[in-house]
Amino acid sequence: MDREVVLTRILIFERVRLHLSLSFQFTAMSFGIALPSWIVEKENSLWVLGLYALVFMVTLPTVVGIWWHRSIKFGEHQVLMETTKMYYYYVHRTTHMNVRRLLMILSASFEFSKRHNSEIIERPSDNIEMPALLKNFTSFGEKNKEPPLYFPYSLKARALVFAHLSRLELNPATLAIDKMYVIKKCPFLIHEMVQSIYQMLTLAVNGHFRQMSLSETLEMMENCMRLSPMIVQALWEKKSSLLQLPHIKEEMLRHFVTRTRHIRTVQNLVRMKKSDRRNLLQALTDEEYDDVMAVCGQMPHVEMNVKAEVLGDIDPSIITVGAVVTVSITLKRQDMSTLFEKEADDNSENENADNKEEEEVVVEPKKQQPVWQKQKKKSKSSKSNKKKGPSKQPNNGRKRQNQNDGKTEIQKEQSDMKRVTATEHQEGSDDSSKESDSDSDGNDDSNDENSKEASENEEGDDQLWKETQMMRGKKEKTMESRSRVSHIVHCPYFPEEKHEYWWVYVVDRKLRCIMMAPYHITDLVDETEVQLKFPAPDTVGIRQYTVHLRSDSYLDCDITLVLKLDIKEAKIISPDELKYGISDDEKEDENDDQNGEGLSSDDDAVAISDDSETD
Repeated sequence: MDREVVLTRILIFERVRLHLSLSFQFTAMSFGIALPSWIVEKENSLWVLGLYALVFMVTLPTVVGIWWHRSIKFGEHQVLMETTKMYYYYVHRTTHMNVRRLLMILSASFEFSKRHNSEIIERPSDNIEMPALLKNFTSFGEKNKEPPLYFPYSLKARALVFAHLSRLELNPATLAIDKMYVIKKCPFLIHEMVQSIYQMLTLAVNGHFRQMSLSETLEMMENCMRLSPMIVQALWEKKSSLLQLPHIKEEMLRHFVTRTRHIRTVQNLVRMKKSDRRNLLQALTDEEYDDVMAVCGQMPHVEMNVKAEVLGDIDPSIITVGAVVTVSITLKRQDMSTLFEKEADDNSENENADNKEEEEVVVEPKKQQPVWQKQKKKSKSSKSNKKKGPSKQPNNGRKRQNQNDGKTEIQKEQSDMKRVTATEHQEGSDDSSKESDSDSDGNDDSNDENSKEASENEEGDDQLWKETQMMRGKKEKTMESRSRVSHIVHCPYFPEEKHEYWWVYVVDRKLRCIMMAPYHITDLVDETEVQLKFPAPDTVGIRQYTVHLRSDSYLDCDITLVLKLDIKEAKIISPDELKYGISDDEKEDENDDQNGEGLSSDDDAVAISDDSETD
């Protein structure tokens, strides 16, 4: 029986092994490429080789070369490199340029030339329409012989820009189309011009161009920034900013500035009372008035807060010589409709206050005597009575009061003696309890001090951790690509949809020099924060800076704040503090602790010796 069992087990094992070997047996997989048969044939081998050489050795390199040749023509903001070089040349040649001169250089950009831009259309009708258009402008500068300012494409682009700023109507089939293309390119060209002016200004500060005046170059850059809202709103620099609003014409502006009214900006118009504003705009219908108020309500009202500090320092508020100053600028953008709400709230509060005053204050009219009646004079007896004072009391009343006072004084003395004896007994019983409580209070006070120190250290660590996290978050935001979507601008004369953008920069008022490159803000929707860094001056004292915020879409929406910095001398740090970060106060505390431990050990030694002597 045992033999049969063993044989059956051997058979079962063999069957299982065979089954497993058959089930886990894999076949090798083969791959191949499906090619047409004529490619593999020997007769067509030369043709295949020639096609390969044509595609990969001729066509592909030529396509890559054409793409590279076209890409190197443009800079960072898709502006031609030739245009940027032309900006550098004229900025270096003429350090002071007004708005007219900048418009001439802007219109001479090579983006408007047929040779550099294939999208430009040259029409035969330009020879007839352009001379008629030039008659509308004075001080056009057509006699200027500086290249490329006198080239035909430059004169045409300049005339179209002048016509746009003057709000002239052009032929919709020819010149109007060209004007829309030129105006659409202008904001990018102005931004490139601002950057080129700043780079030339930094070179002048470093001493590379000594003939350039810093103040004039800064004024030129600010004039260039003013060009952008002028072109977006189609207004000259001397025109009123109220013309940005719909249905407002130049004939109406003479009523805005009078002896009693000084309405020069949109904010002045918004801050007026509703009744006065409606009387001022009485020439408009109700629908037109609503349009004006709707546009005023969507215009920006920005609040700017500035804070200067030295990040990474022990005390960020202290600015020393040569330190890197970080100016944190917080911008809060609101619609100008909030001013309407504030005005309504103020009016309601004033009305309520007036009503309360009328209810509370009741003025009673004084009874006036007729002229022929003389006022009655006060008698002398009344004056004498006031001087004498109260009348004397009889003697009997005084005696009774003295007797009563004596009795009450005796009773008070007896009660006081009883209280004193009672308090003496209580003090005797409380002295022992106070001694025991004092020991426990001392221990509690030491524990409380230790807990307070620990909590203060924890709070300081938490603040440092929060600050580091904030710094990391700000760095990550700066590394991310900025959005170019913000509020839409009301610009009916601009050819396409425009978003609100801003420039922020810091200027040294003493040197009249910009401290860093203008920061272009493109994502101001509700609130944003910008950090600008520049080195502190080498001299100790108070320095004044101005922080400028300029809009590239609206006129008279600029903000300027004064920033005062107290520059102090840098603290001399010992090499030990640099290595280990230990200050002098911490060293003194450590020395005191060591001395205290030494004294306690000496006291113990003295106590041990005394005990030995007694033994």
